[in-house]
Amino acid sequence: MFLVITGSRDGTVSQLIENGLSPVFRLNFDLYQDYSLAFTPSGWSITDPSGRKITSETVTICFWWKAFSYKPATTDKLLLSEIKYTFKELYSWCKIRNLCKGNAPWWHNECGKINILKIASKYFSVPSTIVTWDHCGIKDANFSSNLVVAKTLDTVLSSEGKAIFAQTVDIKKTDPRHQWFFQEEVKGKWDITVYFIGKRCFAFKRDRSNLCGLDWRAEQDLTDENEEWIPFNLTNRDNTSLIHLSEDLKIESGRYDFMLDEAKDELVFLEYNANGQWLFLDYRKKHGLLDATIDWLNYSTLPPGINELPDRKRKPAQ
Repeated sequence: MFLVITGSRDGTVSQLIENGLSPVFRLNFDLYQDYSLAFTPSGWSITDPSGRKITSETVTICFWWKAFSYKPATTDKLLLSEIKYTFKELYSWCKIRNLCKGNAPWWHNECGKINILKIASKYFSVPSTIVTWDHCGIKDANFSSNLVVAKTLDTVLSSEGKAIFAQTVDIKKTDPRHQWFFQEEVKGKWDITVYFIGKRCFAFKRDRSNLCGLDWRAEQDLTDENEEWIPFNLTNRDNTSLIHLSEDLKIESGRYDFMLDEAKDELVFLEYNANGQWLFLDYRKKHGLLDATIDWLNYSTLPPGINELPDRKRKPAQ
C-alpha cells in the first residue's frame, strides 16, 4: 500500500489518486488529529477516520508531497514541533528501508543551490552567482554590471507572511549588513522549465514578453482557462545532459528551470527544485505528465515483507 504524506487540500495528490494511483493511504499533516497512530521501535500503525489502516507490515512505497505546506489547527509551537518530528521520523523509517520514492522535503538542506550550480556547470552554462555577507567577493563575481538579480535560497515566508520573488537590484543600493543571493541576469524571451520523472524529460516554455517583473511565479495564472506553458523540444544533447545531471544529483524527479539564450542558442541553467510543482504544466492532461508520474510511482512497487532491516550479526557480550 502507498503511504502518501501530504495535506488535505493538495490537488496534485488528489489527481494522482483519482487517475489510478492505488491502493493509497493518505496521511494529511493538517488533519493529524483525525488519525490514530502507534509508533514503537518494533513497528507502527496508522488508522484514518474511515477505519482504513496502514502498518509497517503493509506499506510498500512512501511518497512525501508538501505535507508541511498545510498547517494543523493547533498554534502551540511545542505541540506542532512534536507532530512534525513524528511525521519526519515516519518518513525516515521508510527511507532507511528503501521504500521512499521522490525527494525528501529537506533535500535542499543536504545539497544546496550553490552546490547544484557547480554540478550543473558540467552540462550547461550557469550565470555568475554569489551568496555574500558584507558584500564580500562581489568584485570577483564577474558581474557585467551593478544591476543583478536578487533571489532567496529558501522558500520561507517573511514574518508578515510575504514571499520574496526574484527581482533586479542595484548592488550599490543593497545593505551589506544583510545576506544577499545575487545572480547575473540572463536576457531572453523564453522561460524554460523541465519536469523530470524517472528518466523522462517533459520540457515547456513560457513567453516572457507579457511579464511585468522577472519572476513568472509572481504572475502565474493558476486557472484551467489559460495555457501559459507550451511544449518545448529539447535537443538530444540537452535531454542526455539532464539525465546525466539527474544521476549526479542522485534524483529521479523534480523540476529544472532554465532561460533560453537565443543569441547563443543554448539553455542557461538557473535552478533545480527537488519538490517543485508540475501539475500546472498539464492541467488538461494532454502531455502525459500525470500518467508518467503514476507509472513512475508504480514502478518496482515492493512486496510486503521487504521492509525489515537487514539482520546484523551481534558481537557476543564481553
